[in-house]
Amino acid sequence: MRRAASISATAVLTVFAWVTQGWASPHIPPGKPHTFVATAYCRGRLTTTGTRVAPRTIAADPAVIPLGSIVRIQGLDAPYNGQYTVLDTGSKIRGRRVDLYVRNCKEATKFGRRFARLFVVWRPRHPPPGR
Repeated sequence: MRRAASISATAVLTVFAWVTQGWASPHIPPGKPHTFVATAYCRGRLTTTGTRVAPRTIAADPAVIPLGSIVRIQGLDAPYNGQYTVLDTGSKIRGRRVDLYVRNCKEATKFGRRFARLFVVWRPRHPPPGR
C-alpha cells in the first residue's frame, strides 16, 4: 500500500512539474509555419506589457504565442510582411489570431481580416508580465 501511495505521489508531482514548467505548453513551436487570421488595430497607447504601441507590434493570444516573442509574418501585402514583437493581447484575440498595430485607423479598417503564415522566430523562456 505504501509503495502505491509513493508512486501516486511521484506521478502527481511529475505531472505538476510537467505542466508548470511549460513542458505541456500549447504554444506553437519556433521555426514552423502556422496559418493565422490577421487583423489590424490602431487605438491605444500602451500594450499589455506596459510599452508604448508602435509599428511592428502585434497582439496575440499568450496561450498560443507568449508575450515578448518575435514572429515573422508572410503572405500579406509587402508593408505588412516581416518581423513583429508580441507585446499586446486583446479580448477578441484568441487562438490563432493576431492583431497588427498600424498608426492610421483608415488603414486598419482597410486591412480587414486576412490569412497569414506566421513563424515564431524567438520565444522568451520567461515572458514579461502583463498588466
